[in-house]
Amino acid sequence: MLYEAEANEDGTYSFYPGRPIDMYEDFAGWDMRDLRGRVELVQDFDKTCDRLREGFVFMLEHYAPGEYTEVKKIPHRVMEPAGKGLLA
Repeated sequence: MLYEAEANEDGTYSFYPGRPIDMYEDFAGWDMRDLRGRVELVQDFDKTCDRLREGFVFMLEHYAPGEYTEVKKIPHRVMEPAGKGLLA
């Protein structure tokens, strides 16, 4: 089922669960081509949701949280007195 959403100024979206897009739609004036298009859109959306759910379940079943520490040497540019090294 498709849900109504709106874009926020910060680039995020607000979704309204329980309030589907077609809740108040009157399909009486729609021709068969438009109705088929809407059905295909909803079916594609449902298939996409199914694939996402399956991928999430797979990840939960086959992966575990972990962490690692990475140590990096980071060069720092500094001003040194001419002819002498900073650490000399």
